[in-house]
Amino acid sequence: MRILFLLHQKDLPYKAFIKPNAPGFVTSGKILVGESISYMSEIDALCTAHKCDAVVTTDYRILRILFPSKKLKDPETKGPGLSVMDFQGNTLYTPQRRKILIVAPLRHLVTVKEAPFLLHRFLTKLNNRLPALPPINIDYINTKKDAERAVSELSKEFLIAFDIETTSKQRITHISFSTPSKTYSFYISDLLELTFIRQILMNDSLKIAQNGKYDCLHLLHWNSPIRNFYFDTYGLLNTYYAELPKTLDFIGSFFLDNLLYWKDESSSDMRLYNAKDTHVTLYSFLSYMREAPQWARNNYAAKFPVFFPHLSCEFEGIAVDQSILAQSTLEHRATITSELESLNACLGETKFNPASPKQVVSLLSLLNPKAKVTGSSEADMRESALRHPLNAHLISKIIRYRESIKLHSTYLDATLWHNRVTYSLDAFGTESGRSACRASSFGEPLPNGTSWKSYGIQLQNIPPSYKKILKADPDFLLVEMDKSQAESRCTAYLARETRMIDAVERSPDFHSANASAFFGIPFNDLWDTLNHKTKNKPIRDLAKRVNHGANYNMGWATLVQTMGEENLWRAKALLKLDRKWGLKQVAQHLLDAFDKTYPRLRDKENGWYGELIGEWLQHNGLITTPDGWTRKFFGDPTKNKPALNELVAHSPQHLSVSLVDKGYFRIWYELDNPKTFRVKGQIHDSVLFQVHKDHLHLVQRAREIFDETSSIEVHGRKLFIPCEVSEPKEHWK
Repeated sequence: MRILFLLHQKDLPYKAFIKPNAPGFVTSGKILVGESISYMSEIDALCTAHKCDAVVTTDYRILRILFPSKKLKDPETKGPGLSVMDFQGNTLYTPQRRKILIVAPLRHLVTVKEAPFLLHRFLTKLNNRLPALPPINIDYINTKKDAERAVSELSKEFLIAFDIETTSKQRITHISFSTPSKTYSFYISDLLELTFIRQILMNDSLKIAQNGKYDCLHLLHWNSPIRNFYFDTYGLLNTYYAELPKTLDFIGSFFLDNLLYWKDESSSDMRLYNAKDTHVTLYSFLSYMREAPQWARNNYAAKFPVFFPHLSCEFEGIAVDQSILAQSTLEHRATITSELESLNACLGETKFNPASPKQVVSLLSLLNPKAKVTGSSEADMRESALRHPLNAHLISKIIRYRESIKLHSTYLDATLWHNRVTYSLDAFGTESGRSACRASSFGEPLPNGTSWKSYGIQLQNIPPSYKKILKADPDFLLVEMDKSQAESRCTAYLARETRMIDAVERSPDFHSANASAFFGIPFNDLWDTLNHKTKNKPIRDLAKRVNHGANYNMGWATLVQTMGEENLWRAKALLKLDRKWGLKQVAQHLLDAFDKTYPRLRDKENGWYGELIGEWLQHNGLITTPDGWTRKFFGDPTKNKPALNELVAHSPQHLSVSLVDKGYFRIWYELDNPKTFRVKGQIHDSVLFQVHKDHLHLVQRAREIFDETSSIEVHGRKLFIPCEVSEPKEHWK
């Protein structure tokens, strides 16, 4: 196929990227700059002149010809409007029926590890290898008679896609239902429409949605539960190609031919916009089912069940103790004031504002007169801190102040929903399979109407000192069950590192055992076996940080960032290292100690890293964990360190969360009851729940379920991850 490429001028330096990443599609053709073209007819004329069969463009100026009614922006400006990125994967035709494909600008595409795959994928549209999106047929439901007919017709359908639209006050205004033959559009003006909608949502049809938990949550608040919700296109793509975007416009462009961007149309005709959302969702799902391999379907089937306890947790949230919240707010404000005074005292200033980027840049320039300082981010500050111990001291104070401000605004100033903290648990929110926790889907616009303030917090990141503001409901107590050393155990068994297996299984304290092995300190000097407590917490904490960092192939620079300068200086003193060593030497010494202790783990030739790379090469980028989960990796771990880091982190992280998921779902399914036991969330490798004071025996049953789901065979060895159970308390501590 001869292809005419109409590129933006700035994409020309990257044109060599095209041919090797488009095998079978680009045998010959022509590469031109699109700036001189003004009409569609000129595109056809160029194709005829160069004997080309199809067109590929990356130039926003061509988009102005293709979409004269849409508001497009120059990529060099930051104003409002659509960009080429919004239209990537979209296809349409010239007057002479030549196909035009829009792809992302090459200068952006080459920076993305999945770029070769995406380019090849979108080029398949030129050969019509993807299903076409049929024209939408909308049935506008305006009367009671229309609604009764829709209920009757939809009750006979096997598959129904649905989608809602909401206002800033959480009112559902529109809902549509799509079938292969038509799309039913409802405008909800009163409760009468909701009566019919409940009948549709509760019929026997299988339901499909895009990011369906949002829809389900809002519908539940309107007393409209959904029966037979099985398929979420957002989750389906995550369990197929975890590294790709999950927005509906991208999903549609990925699975469907002749799709045209519609996400800018919500302000003009909300009913049409809502109907298009549902229409694209349905046909994206059907296309997925047409092409997805069995491993992707198995992934989804394994992960989707936790959707339901997540939904339950997000619906209820956790109660807040207002008195402790008020006290903590006062104490934290005093701490922030004290930190600012301490920083200004060090600087000899009284008006330095650490939150001001301009003032921070000025300070960094003074601390590093020979360096060109352009930013005030934490990364910029840490780079400056590496240059001199005095820099590190001052900058650590600035970072600590900024962190205090952020923690205060995140957890103490959080907007509450009926005096409860709410949060969103996203089963498909990460590439590793671990659930992501964000602020709740519920929220409200700020007074100026320009932005949105979400209710709630990221539950999984809440610091221990802030947990005390959260409490159980009346007559209930909070309990947390945590998988003990889950990721370290998984890493040890996956790597077949016998020394680490022995340490995690046989030692009374894994991190003290690591400290002993890393630093040559007798174990009895670090751990009190009789009383089951540490004797040297600083050394133990140091070993813990090193273990978690080295497990995932951190280099010295990343270890400096994650541990912090103060911890590394402390490590230097504790281990009595060379006084002349800087942060680099200290960090590298810690990593070398890890490698000497566990030599098989990070060995790229004869160790676990080498085995993972070999599997990646042999199976065309696919890695399968012992629980059967298969993931596609786009980055090349043989050439790219971040890609290798992601590869080695995935297996232990996924395996540990897979075991947690099984226990979490079973606990919710078997025990959850409004009167006795309520699951509150999944946080990393733990489950949080509340139990009634008169039913504390259920804690033991929850533990038994957690243990029953905590074993799996890995390389011929039985991996079992024990759990630790906190004491039932009124507050989460």
